[in-house]
Order: sequence, then C-alpha cells, then structure tokens
Amino acid sequence: MLFRISRLIAIFVLAAVAVGATEVTVKWSGGAPFLVEMGDKDSPDQVKRRIEKVTGTPIARQQLMVGGEPWGTGVPNAVVFQLEGDLNAFHKKSARNADETRDFSAKLTKKEKKHIKFIVTNLADTDPISLLQIKDKMLKAGKKIDHVHPLRFLEAVFTDGKMKVGIRNIKRRITWIKDEFFDGLIESLDHEFKLNNLTDPMVHQFAGIVKVAPAKILPAIHQKRWMHFIDILIQEIPPDGDPDRYDM
Repeated sequence: MLFRISRLIAIFVLAAVAVGATEVTVKWSGGAPFLVEMGDKDSPDQVKRRIEKVTGTPIARQQLMVGGEPWGTGVPNAVVFQLEGDLNAFHKKSARNADETRDFSAKLTKKEKKHIKFIVTNLADTDPISLLQIKDKMLKAGKKIDHVHPLRFLEAVFTDGKMKVGIRNIKRRITWIKDEFFDGLIESLDHEFKLNNLTDPMVHQFAGIVKVAPAKILPAIHQKRWMHFIDILIQEIPPDGDPDRYDM
C-alpha cells in the first residue's frame, strides 16, 4: 500500500528478498530475463513501475502475464512480460483485494498520526544503518496504518510541521527510498480514484483541512497526475515546526 517499509529495510541491508515479498523472474522479448521483488500487497501497476525502470517500457504499454493468464487490465499491442516464480498466493490475494477501498470518513486517531509521523520523519532523516536498528518498529508502524485512506495520510503529513519538512527531505533522498515511498503513495491514490473513492467532496474536505485552494489540486487529481498533486501540496503548504516525539 502506502508504506512498503519491509522492502525499504531490505534495500538498506542489500537483502535479496524483503519481508512479505518474493523475488520473481521477468521474461520478455526485448532482452534477457531479470529479477524484481514483489510484495504480497503489490498491484500490477506497482510491478509495472519497477519493470519500467529496468526496461524503459512505459506502464501503458506493458501486459503482465502470470501462469499464462493476463494480470491486470488488458493492453492491446502491448509488450508482454511473463512473471515466473512463487506467485500463486500473491496473485490470489491481489485479485481478492482489488475492489477493497479505504474509509475516508474514518478520521485519523492520535495513535495513527504518531505512526505516520514515525515513518515519515525516519525515512526523511535517519541514516540507513540506524534505520536497520529500528526496523521492527518501522514494520509494526506500517502495518498499523495500512488501512488509512491516502488523503487522510496526506492530511496527517501536511498538518504537521516536522512531516511537512520530512516529505520534502524524502524527495531528496537516495533513489530507492524516494521511489518506494512515493510509488506506494501514488498507487494508493490511483487505486482509490479508480474505485470512485477519491471524489471531489472528499478533496474539498481535505483541502479545507490542509488549507489549500481546491482549484489548485483538483485538475491534477482529475488527470491522475499524482506526483504533480503532491508537488503542489509541497509548494502551497509551507513547513513550520512541531517537536512532538514518537512513542510506539
């Protein structure tokens, strides 16, 4: 979902397979087979983003195949990528969760805000070795906010001084940390949008809370330009200060 913390920890220690993930072989006609990691909650679009980074093939031109069957939306005249490995449980779970939505009406609890802040500020500022030392807390916090609607997640970030700074710092971190964080967030936004669970009334409510004009963010949302949407929030909502500490 939003926070593939187990994958990030694996990257820091150069592990082959992250917690809750499996390493699969990708075969295609354009070159040699290669490996990608797939978390047990990854969607087709998340996997396609990783393939795009390796092959340069745009997401819109990719067709994923698992066990001889298409995985995800069918794409005409696509470049076919065959995924091979231990995918049975993963594939079934992803299909089963494809129509599940997150509850925007559920306001964030104080504890959920603490979990989000713990994750964002540590990914923003903590060195990889120190992150490894708190990996159990990071994994625990990530699981506790897996259900949070992406607009509520962004609400937590952009109403908190340290996290406003933190999300800016994440953009400047090494590629793996930055990409995994934002790819997960973008995938959640896209998922809820496709299920009509990111509506204009929700956006207006969100905009009022974070104090940004709805007209400035609605076009990016309607066009599904998710990184542009996040960049607008960063540009329009200045950071301040918040000394609150995290206590799991």
